[in-house]
Order: sequence, then C-alpha cells, then structure tokens
Amino acid sequence: MDSLDLNKLAIRGLESQKKSEKTFKSECDQPLRVYPEATIFLGCEKGAGMARKVFFSFHYDRDVHRVVQVRDSWVVRASGDAPPFYDKAEFESVKKRAGGIENWIEEQLRGTSVTVVLFGAETYDRPWVRHEIKRSYELKKGILAIDIHNVKHPQLGGDVQGKNPLSYWEITQAGRKVPFSSLYRTYDWVRDDGYNNIAAWIEAAATAAGR
Repeated sequence: MDSLDLNKLAIRGLESQKKSEKTFKSECDQPLRVYPEATIFLGCEKGAGMARKVFFSFHYDRDVHRVVQVRDSWVVRASGDAPPFYDKAEFESVKKRAGGIENWIEEQLRGTSVTVVLFGAETYDRPWVRHEIKRSYELKKGILAIDIHNVKHPQLGGDVQGKNPLSYWEITQAGRKVPFSSLYRTYDWVRDDGYNNIAAWIEAAATAAGR
C-alpha cells in the first residue's frame, strides 16, 4: 500500500458543496471506445439537463466481457447502443509517442468529473489502474469502485472476487493511515443493482467531490 503526500494532495471531504455542473456535449455525442491493453473507456451520464463525462478504469484482458455488459446495461449512457471501438493499432501508436501512455491517460481524463473503477479478480495488481486512481485523486475527480466479479462472462460465468483497487492507495489523516477504500464508496454491480443505480452512484461521487 502506498501513501500519498498530504502536502501535495489536499483531502476533500465527502460533504463538499456541489458546484455548477459542466456539460460536455461534443464528447458525449461520440461512441464509446475501448482500447486493447489499456484500461479505460469514456462514457457520459445524461440527466437533469446535463451530460456528465465519466472515466472508467478496468483490467481489459480478464474483465472486458463483464465491462461490456455493464456498459450495455448503463441506461444513462450517451450513445445508445453504439458498440465499443477497438483499435489496437492506435494504442500501439500511443506507446511510441513522447510521454506514451501517461500522456494519453491525461488526455482521456481531461474534462471528466468522475472516475469509476470496475474491478474483478486481478484488477488490484494492474499498474495503469493504480495510476488512473492516483491521478483521479490528484485532479480532485469524484471516485467510486464497482465490484463486477459476479457479472457473468458469456462462456465462463462469474469469477473469483478480487481485492478492491482503492485499497492500494492511502493518505495520512489525523495521524493514521486511511485507504482510499475508506474515503470512497464501493458497490457490487449484482448485489446492489447497478443496472438501476449506477447513475445515482456517479452523481453522488460527483457531488462529494464538488463537481
């Protein structure tokens, strides 16, 4: 478990006052994208006259089939039933650019208000998932985690439960170590009825972050 320096990162309370919402119509009108070997896709939550741009972090190789099911049942997504866009060539090109994947992740995070970590059996150990969580904290995004191990793979069924990636990072608060898993909410997609509740979870995370 790694600690973050409080002199560099300000703790934001979960009761932060909600600020004016921003809209991201141009981004939200685009199809969702999933990149092989990477860990994110972008989606938009629409409601109450606004569109919220959301960053999803996950382990591609093991969980993409479960993630796609979550995406497809996300009743508030912006692009209807538009399929994800898989582009391995683009991702390989990203790795060769100056700054590589880190700069690419920064571009994907820009303009988002909430990061949703979809975690399964091995997500905790994924270095880019850890990086995305850390950067989301530093950028003062709303953060939440959703356990998707019970979402059934079309051929393999459910998976074993994995460790919450939010527990990897911690801060020092009042002289004691506090993991991110204690600062931000974690849900189970199946048990907590994510199909009907994900929009409310995202909005609550945004509100807690003052976004």
